[in-house]
Amino acid sequence: SKIREAILKYDIKVVFIDYLTPLAGMTALNQNMAQNYSIYLGQIMQEVANIAISNNLIIFLIVHPTKSDETQTLSIKEVGRDSSFITTVPDAVLTIWRERKRNKQGFDYSGDVYLNVLKNRHIGKLGRIKLNFQDWKYNENPL
Repeated sequence: SKIREAILKYDIKVVFIDYLTPLAGMTALNQNMAQNYSIYLGQIMQEVANIAISNNLIIFLIVHPTKSDETQTLSIKEVGRDSSFITTVPDAVLTIWRERKRNKQGFDYSGDVYLNVLKNRHIGKLGRIKLNFQDWKYNENPL
């Protein structure tokens, strides 16, 4: 209903949903736990896809991977930790990784970012793009 309201009020074309778990809602989750949780998440993914298609929107759905260590690239299996539907339903799967080095206080971030295209249903081209975060924008930075 909030997406529909934003379309009517602001003519939006892009939606960011941060992140998947709240869409599962605890009440609905408790009622559906007798079913397979993976299939339940798949139903949610398909509903998000239907909303995007029926409203001609691009929806970015943020999910947390199975691991988020210091590797630059996650596999498509590691992205959809709770259900394979997380990566099979969407037209594209992207990951983003910020370059960092461990120090005594935690981490130092270099400003370099890697955008990984793990799935691209319409064009098919996959790969990694190096970006640099500067002046509050990401700019392509050749590898």
